[in-house]
Formats: sequence, C-alpha cells, structure tokens
Amino acid sequence: MLAYLDTLIGFAVVMLGASLLITILTQMASALFSHRGANLLWGLETMFQHVPNCPLLNEVDNARKLAKDVLTHPLISDSIFSVKPEWLADRLRLATAVSPEELATILKCLAAKAEYRTLAQEITHLLASRNPSADRQIELLTGAAPLVNAELPQVAPLVVDTVNSMRDKAGELEAWFAATMDRVSSRFTTYARVWTILFAFVFAGVTGMNTFALFGDLYSHGDFRQQMAGTGPQMIELTKKVMPEGAKTMQEAVQGAMTEVYTAAVNRAVKSAGSAAVAQAADGIKTEADGKAWIAKNVADTKQRSDALAALGPEIAAGSKSFLEERTKDAAQVRSILTSSSFDVLDVRWKKGTPVGPEIPGVLATAALLSLGAPFWFNLLKSLTNLRPLVATKQDPDAK
Repeated sequence: MLAYLDTLIGFAVVMLGASLLITILTQMASALFSHRGANLLWGLETMFQHVPNCPLLNEVDNARKLAKDVLTHPLISDSIFSVKPEWLADRLRLATAVSPEELATILKCLAAKAEYRTLAQEITHLLASRNPSADRQIELLTGAAPLVNAELPQVAPLVVDTVNSMRDKAGELEAWFAATMDRVSSRFTTYARVWTILFAFVFAGVTGMNTFALFGDLYSHGDFRQQMAGTGPQMIELTKKVMPEGAKTMQEAVQGAMTEVYTAAVNRAVKSAGSAAVAQAADGIKTEADGKAWIAKNVADTKQRSDALAALGPEIAAGSKSFLEERTKDAAQVRSILTSSSFDVLDVRWKKGTPVGPEIPGVLATAALLSLGAPFWFNLLKSLTNLRPLVATKQDPDAK
C-alpha cells in the first residue's frame, strides 16, 4: 500500500515541479505582455462601441482611441517602462485597473480637449445619463417616482444610506462599466488558461515526458520512488513562495503575484518618504492606481505624501525587475530539487532511432495533466503527504 502511495506522491512532485515552471512562465508572460491592461482596453473599447444613443462614440476608431486615451491618462496609467518594439511599449503603458469614478473624471478631462470636440457632446450625455435600474430600485424602496424626485427629507432615516448608495451608482455609465468589468475578468481568466495549456503542451512536446513511463519507473524502482516522495515537503515550501497563499486557480496565482509586487512597492515608497506615522502597512494593492489612492488616503503629511507618490513609480519598476529575477531563481530551484532526486525535469526524453508513435499517448497525457495547473498539483501533493504517516503506521512490514 505504501509503495502505491509513494508512487502517487512522487508523480505529484514531478507534476508540481513542471507545473511550477509553467506557472512562472505564465506569470512572466502576463506581466511582459500586459494582459490585464490589454484586456481592460478591449473591455472599454467594446463598452464605448455599444453604449446607446452615442453614434459617433460607437464608431470603432473613436471607441478605440477614447479607450486608449483613458488607460494611458496620467491619473491612472501604470507606465514605468520605455521599451521596444513600439506595440509592446504601448501595452505596458496601459493601466491595469480603473474605477468608475476615475473613468468618469478622465472622460470629463478628455471631453474638454480640442481633439474630442466632435465627441464631447456624446461623452457629456453618457456621463449625465441615469441608470433606469437605480431609479426603479429607489422608487420601490421609497415610493418616490424617478431618482431626481427622491428628496432625502422625505425618506425614512433608516433608508437614507441606501438611497445615497444607489445615487452614487445611479449613472448609466457605471452600470455599463460594471457589466464590462465582469467580461474583462472572464477574458483575463481565459488568457491565463490559454497560456497554461500552451506552455503545458510545449513543455511535454519538447521534453517528451511520458506519464505512463514515469509511473512505471516510480513503482519499479524503490530508491527512485523514495527519493521523489522525500522531496515533497521541499516542493510544497517552494510552491508557497511562487504562488500566493490561497490561490486556487492560475488566474489567482498570476494576479496574486503582481499584487505582491505592487503592495511591496507601496510600502517601500512610504518608508522611503519617511512616513513613519502610517497606522498600518499597505495590503492587497493590485495596481499602481490602487497604490496612489492608498498613499493619498493614509499618508497625512503633505510633503511625505508627495515624496511617496514620486517614489512609487521607481519602486514598482524595481519591484518588477526583482520579481522577474526572483522567479528565474525559483525556476532554477525547481530543477535543482528534482535533479537531486535523480530526475531532471528539463531533460529531453525522446530517444533517437526509436519509434515516436508509442510515446505520443503518454506525452499527450502529460500535457493534459500539466494543464490542470500548479494549484491542483499543490493541493493533491499536500493531501497525499498528510496521508502518508497514517498509511505508514498501518503498513505491513513484510509488504513491498
């Protein structure tokens, strides 16, 4: 029984090691190609193309230009790079997040510019349009007719806060924005998934790792099996470093990694500005815009706040560079752990002069299993490792 369990643990260790390499590549690809910013650009462009009663804004070129100008506006742009080729530099200048309030503010600024003279009226109309859904909610809650007629003195004190909350989200722009962000999130998830599957099949195809052969080697060779099972704790600890705690999907692993970069950058920027009076450290900062908002809210001293905001961009750039370097070291450590157990995860296992056909099913199985993602193999390995002591205590000493 223990031999079967150790075989599964050893197999999970190998799959987790390979999946970590794929996770690291996915994190790097997402950061390099700015998928969050590109998907947000797509979302805003699509929204502008479909908002009602704005025929000029619905035109593809106008919608694309407005969306790009919004996400590269200095108020929210995450631009910290100056790179080539130009298309990549453009993607890296895109903000990776924008709030409804920021969107409304930026649209007002853009509408005042001469280049948006032809679209200014439609942008102003969009910003002023009320959301019929919010009107109906307030009408049902207060008995008042449209939102503009709901005077707070007429509303019972217990529902004042509710009405105010609805008013804050009463704009049609906010309603469209909320729906668009749901689509953007789904699209980013799809991109992360596509990268994972792509890297899984490339990895399996290049290395020729055969699931069936690996299972056979682990079960047939006791020393190899014990070595691989013994590296389980090391692989679990390394995974905790590569993947944010609690990440259950590749999307969470990718987003969580960048959240750590931005959060650390904000704390360093605040510290460098001498803001010792901040009550608590920043936490859960997902974008540069979030970081700026946190500093503006939590750093009371005007000079220290200005210094912290000025230091944030360079700190994010330094953090991003450090992140890539750290992930490169993590990838090397993954290989080192497995190599020390007599399994080089990057070794090419295709044998010259032997038929390729019989190997293909096992290689395809490896690709399919790797596409499940590191979170899956991490949780499986933890469960198997926790189970092993219980099985070992019941193991028949004469058993294989």
